[in-house]
Amino acid sequence: MVVDDEQDMRWLLANILKSKGYQVKEAVDGVDALAKIEQNPPDLVMLDMKMPRMDGMETLKNIRKINYSLPVIMLTAHGDIPSSVEAMRNGANDFLTKPFDNDQIVYAIKRLLDYLLLQKEVKTLREQLKDQFSLFSLMGASRPIKKISYQVDQVAKTKFTVVLQGETGTGKELVAHFIHRKSPRCDMPFIPVDCGAIPDTLIESELFGYVKGAFTGANQDKAGFFEMAQKGTLFLDEIANIPLNTQKNCYGCFRRDVFTGWGLLNLLT
Repeated sequence: MVVDDEQDMRWLLANILKSKGYQVKEAVDGVDALAKIEQNPPDLVMLDMKMPRMDGMETLKNIRKINYSLPVIMLTAHGDIPSSVEAMRNGANDFLTKPFDNDQIVYAIKRLLDYLLLQKEVKTLREQLKDQFSLFSLMGASRPIKKISYQVDQVAKTKFTVVLQGETGTGKELVAHFIHRKSPRCDMPFIPVDCGAIPDTLIESELFGYVKGAFTGANQDKAGFFEMAQKGTLFLDEIANIPLNTQKNCYGCFRRDVFTGWGLLNLLT
């Protein structure tokens, strides 16, 4: 949908997009656009910033009330960049300045529509995985596996730090994945870390990160695994290989809620 009060601009954009195979709807202003979006929402909106009755910023805010995920590209003049930045904060996905290049328009639209399609595919695949796979299907339906599956269901709902014990090859990381997938944070990162593969001299900087200038060779900020797993799940594999002092720091992170996600610690006994 092209939303612009200037007929010539609507005609130009519509013809550019139709030449690339897109179907185009037109709206003369924000009020007209909102009515058409409620009736039959498009896949993407190109929205002019300055229009009578309802300007682009106000229209954008109302679009977000109707459909939060509908992609919106703002159209603005060169001298109105600050307003475009504000529009991005209010939920616009991109903005183009007039006059613009035809290829730039087509690329911006294709990028957003491809991203939207990818999101839908990921959501569909996640639902399929939830339906098709369980601990039973991957590890069998024995009494011990049934007990573990019950424990996974119970602990996944909580914010507890979880200790997974077992010999090499028994499926500790697989269980960690299931805890993550069944938790309220399943859409956030799952970060597995092989602690045995990280040299002792690097383990703290890898886990906790560092800021630029913290030591020789620190040329830029680096996020540690704890930060990367924020709001998600951190699986520390072979944690017994970490020096004792660093293990204490890890435990302190969980105790002080520095890490606000899930902690999965693997201790070999």
